[in-house]
Amino acid sequence: MTSCTELRVDLAVAEEVAELDRVVQVAAFWIVKEALTNVVKHANASRCVIRVHVDHGLRLSVVDNGAGGTLNPGVGLDSMRGRATELGGWCEVTDTGVGVAVTAHLPEGTAQR
Repeated sequence: MTSCTELRVDLAVAEEVAELDRVVQVAAFWIVKEALTNVVKHANASRCVIRVHVDHGLRLSVVDNGAGGTLNPGVGLDSMRGRATELGGWCEVTDTGVGVAVTAHLPEGTAQR
């Protein structure tokens, strides 16, 4: 029998994100999706906080209170970093001592009107 940990996810997305280029929005979606997948598969966390806002481009963070520890490079971590760097941004994954934090910046694109 598989044990199941309850995971509380808090999400905050600033309204201004909707005005950014769709390419930036899609990249952010996939980065958050992969980070959340890693939380569910590897972290054994009880809480995850996702924040997405605009600050000279799109900024996002996905922070959990899970196991943390060794961050083994793999397809998921590489894809998050790759999506960010394709757009001239960055994505960092760090052990916080009480979980893992994924933070990313995607530069501003052409605003959708």
